[in-house]
Amino acid sequence: MLIYLVLIEAFSSLARFEPALIQEPILTTLAKKNNVTIAVILLSWAMSQGVGVIPKSSIPTQLTENFEATKLVLKEEEIESLRKLNRNKNYIDCAGWRVL
Repeated sequence: MLIYLVLIEAFSSLARFEPALIQEPILTTLAKKNNVTIAVILLSWAMSQGVGVIPKSSIPTQLTENFEATKLVLKEEEIESLRKLNRNKNYIDCAGWRVL
């Protein structure tokens, strides 16, 4: 979200494909419905919230897939169904890293 000309950027926006996250049925349902991967759903959802994402990959097919997320426009009800997955849990432990 752009506030005071500051863009919030996701850190590890795919949560390293944590099984507890990616095994949620709604992700599979939305991926099949939109004919994309779960990664595309997650990236598109983050961007729909105004969050910047910079996914890394050195695999050409994954790079192409990452760009697909910019083309997918999730419907408001899809965005809301993904918001409901919030568990107020961090999937990435940043202990020992110099992050703010």
